[in-house]
Amino acid sequence: MPRSLKTCVVTGATKGLGLEIVLRLSREAHRIYALVRDTEALAKTLSTIRDCGPGEIIPIQCDVRDPSSVASSVAYVASRETAVDLLVNNAGVAIPSLLSTMRIEDWVNTINTNLTGAFLCCRLFLDLLRASQGADIINVSSRSGRNPAPKLAAYCASKFGLNGLTEVLQIELMEYGIRVTSIVPGRCATTFADEPIESWHIPASAVSDAIVNVIESDRRAFWGTLEIRPVHRSA
Repeated sequence: MPRSLKTCVVTGATKGLGLEIVLRLSREAHRIYALVRDTEALAKTLSTIRDCGPGEIIPIQCDVRDPSSVASSVAYVASRETAVDLLVNNAGVAIPSLLSTMRIEDWVNTINTNLTGAFLCCRLFLDLLRASQGADIINVSSRSGRNPAPKLAAYCASKFGLNGLTEVLQIELMEYGIRVTSIVPGRCATTFADEPIESWHIPASAVSDAIVNVIESDRRAFWGTLEIRPVHRSA
């Protein structure tokens, strides 16, 4: 039986893991709605990539922190599609700071992007996901959602919360045939939060490969939590 092509929504797709995920799904010939804050930046990046694959990549301007912005994105997708087969909540930000010097706006931005944004997308795309009768939600978490670290209070709190949200949705959405998976990578070679890339960092392709493996797996089981660690150093 030929593999079915999927309608996908990926947040935070301008660069880093999100861009790699979009490209990987496109190379599998899926149709991807890329929710980004700057559609021109994504279009410019895609124009420089030699092989974007046979899939269709459709940028949508969206601020996942804003309920009205997410709702507008959902309405646009719903005007073109009858169902969504995959939602990848990848949008994320980290602004390292000690609690004593952390700006309140940085805390709010981090929580709203990493946690509230995932909630809004899950909630507002739910009808389209249910219509698939076999959808996947994949929340891109972090090992920082299990392992606290100094200067990352906001980031760790957001990812701890995302893990909790994921586990609740695994129970609540099972009756609709929606599988909810948490992918938990260590440090990735993406310069996230302006961190220099080290030789031991996880390649972004390891995360995108994991997503493809999840959505193509036997639907009689689900992955739950998929942790990805570097080979030579714990992170």
